[in-house]
Amino acid sequence: MSTLSVCLIVKNEEDCIEKCIKSLQPFADEICIYDTGSTDKTIDICRNLDGVTIVEGEWRMDFAWARNQSFNMAKSDYIMWVDADDIVDERSQKFLNEFKKEEINKYDHIYMMYRYNVTPENTDSLHFYRMRIVRRILYPIWNGRIHETVTTTAKANPISYYVPIEDAYVCHYKHKDSRGRNLAIFRDMEDKNEIYRGRDWFYFGNELRENGFIEEAVQKYIKCTNSADSWKIDKLNSYIHLSTVSLNKGKISDALKYAYLAASCTNKPRADACCIIGDIYQKMRQWEWAAMWYRAAYGNVTEKLEATFLDEDCSTWKPLLNLCVCEYNLGNIEKAEEYNNKVLEIVPNNVDAINNKKTFDLLKETKSET
Repeated sequence: MSTLSVCLIVKNEEDCIEKCIKSLQPFADEICIYDTGSTDKTIDICRNLDGVTIVEGEWRMDFAWARNQSFNMAKSDYIMWVDADDIVDERSQKFLNEFKKEEINKYDHIYMMYRYNVTPENTDSLHFYRMRIVRRILYPIWNGRIHETVTTTAKANPISYYVPIEDAYVCHYKHKDSRGRNLAIFRDMEDKNEIYRGRDWFYFGNELRENGFIEEAVQKYIKCTNSADSWKIDKLNSYIHLSTVSLNKGKISDALKYAYLAASCTNKPRADACCIIGDIYQKMRQWEWAAMWYRAAYGNVTEKLEATFLDEDCSTWKPLLNLCVCEYNLGNIEKAEEYNNKVLEIVPNNVDAINNKKTFDLLKETKSET
């Protein structure tokens, strides 16, 4: 049976760290924690939990460096990483225990679904695959001061496995606002000419946008799209943000240009790119064109890494709701109602669909009276 180390970096996580560690104990052979300067009870909590090794260190405004310190502590065959506000639920614990016994040694990289804000009904606000477990003898190394990525250096063609979401996943419950801290790191990197990757320009743009610096964000997204090493999904999302900003400014031609560029980034246009093109044509009141793109979005399934940061509602109820609007404006009332009813089957409490239903019911009453 293979062994598994779980590695974390922490700082002032007293509100969540015990729950996180207890969710790791059922399957982890060791839990390695590098603390970057906690001033609360985090260190004491960790020291009182079984299977935990914690090293008190420093914070260098560099997430990759800190994660590498935690990886250097690991002694098992495989290394898994999580954050302090992550949880591995009981189903996933059982899978990982069985996976260690028989299957894991077939693979070098294991990708698991990362699920944000999982509800008691087992829904989430967002989920996507991330490399979660790596073979230790492949010398995994973290790169990038922020929004860091892990790479392995000792094998040209590592064998990867994507764990199905029905088997196991990691749940994320964000409990701190990190926007100001993250933006400070990016500004420091820019001042020191330490931004080398298209990925960094993309995430720098996100931090600027989320902090209200829209014009600065636009420039970073453009740099991402012009970087030769940018991952296609980072380019896609940069184009979507550029399209949205242009649309909000009333620059329709620019919005459409960026939206079509987003659609061209993947093997086939993703549902979110289709929806934003539909939104632009709807804004132009070109209902047939808008409907065409919403139909392209509905049922449009994207898998594995191409689905990263994809809003899956863009392939289910969102295009249906907009198809209702398009068909209504084209005078196809029955078709519009049919789409609206499908929305209510998927999201019964959707306010727009409920109001649409009232309109359709009123139209029927008026027609019957005449």
